[in-house]
Amino acid sequence: MLNSYNLANIESRIKYLMYGVLEPITTGEQFRSSKHGTGVYHINRPSYAMLRMALEAAGFQIENVTYDAEKKGQRWFYPLYLLIRLITKFKGEKGDKKYWLKGSNSDNVLLGGNTLIVVCRKK
Repeated sequence: MLNSYNLANIESRIKYLMYGVLEPITTGEQFRSSKHGTGVYHINRPSYAMLRMALEAAGFQIENVTYDAEKKGQRWFYPLYLLIRLITKFKGEKGDKKYWLKGSNSDNVLLGGNTLIVVCRKK
């Protein structure tokens, strides 16, 4: 089982669209002087599609994708969620093959919480 920050949920996508980043920027000085060490900062957080690509390249097969907790604020984005799902449907197999839209825009990913939980098995 693998836990990863869920960059694919709708709130994260909107935040990235609006700000160009997913969280406030950490300066080099803040990073070096942190009393929590360097483990508290995220250097590279992969999207669902990039995570899936890496897992499959390493010989894993995804069995289930879920999340830690519902994000109540995402309810405001439900109309956008419906639009994204409609676009996914129109893109069909071609969009799924090229971008893995069915997985990236599934309910558990798109409406999931802060943490994406991917259960996989080594082939």
